[in-house]
Amino acid sequence: MWSIQAGWWWVQPDVWITTIVLAGGTFALGMALRGRRVPGVLTWLGLISYSVYLVHHPLLKYLNAFAGDLRSLTPVGQAAAALGYLVALLTLSWLTYRFVEAPAQALGRRISGRLSSPRPAGRDIPVPG
Repeated sequence: MWSIQAGWWWVQPDVWITTIVLAGGTFALGMALRGRRVPGVLTWLGLISYSVYLVHHPLLKYLNAFAGDLRSLTPVGQAAAALGYLVALLTLSWLTYRFVEAPAQALGRRISGRLSSPRPAGRDIPVPG
């Protein structure tokens, strides 16, 4: 949450190295546990993860505009802001998934199904050339 106020934090080498190590560790853990059952909450988080990706940055902008410099808050205030942000993010991401992403995916499957289904014989459209 504080990264927007800190400036261009992502171009620092230690941030990139940490990010790559965490991504690799996550991949390795996923591969090690690939045959096991996934808890429902993790399945749900995976389901809404693209919405979380899309919503988190605009929500951070609004949080900074609303709350100001979060670094000046007490630790309890920072924890409350983080918890409130997390609740808002997950709620908004679920709503975005439910009312935008899932219907769009269903529409895409319907369109794809129509385009890939075989046409009845004798109704083929000639292609010039």
